[in-house]
This record gives sequence, structure tokens and C-alpha cells, in this order.
Amino acid sequence: MVRLRLLSCQLQSAQLQLGDWVQYVGTDPKLQQDYGNQTLQIRAINVISGIAVCNNEYGQQLVGVALDELRTIRAATVNADNVKTAPTD
Repeated sequence: MVRLRLLSCQLQSAQLQLGDWVQYVGTDPKLQQDYGNQTLQIRAINVISGIAVCNNEYGQQLVGVALDELRTIRAATVNADNVKTAPTD
């Protein structure tokens, strides 16, 4: 069971990247209330533990959220220097 969870986190982390815009889709009622309707940007990822740190548009941080509780809204872009940047609207 632990091995399947680790594999799931590794697959999800391969899809999610630093700078991506995501939405919290997990089942925690408090996190759903606070962050469920917001666009979050991934600021840090720990692939081994399968968690991320995200910021909302107001600078509030969601720390330690599981990667499989995030859904990609928009991928970060890569600039000419091959550095990921946040999309600008």
C-alpha cells in the first residue's frame, strides 16, 4: 500500500511543476473552504514525500498539501533562459 502511494505521488509530481497554477481538490473541509475556489501557484515541491507549498493571489501559503490533491489549471511557461516563469495575464 505504501509503495502504491509513493508511486502515485511520483507520477503526480512528474506532472506538476514549480510555477504551475493549480486548484485544491482534496477532501479536507477546512482546506476546501479556505482554498477550494482559489487559483494557487506551486512554489516548492518535495517529490519524495509527495507534498507541495502553494501561494494564493494574496500571498497566503498552503504548506504540505499532497500532490494528488492538486489539479493543474495552467502550466508554468519556460522563458528563453529555460527558466520556468509564471504566466502573466
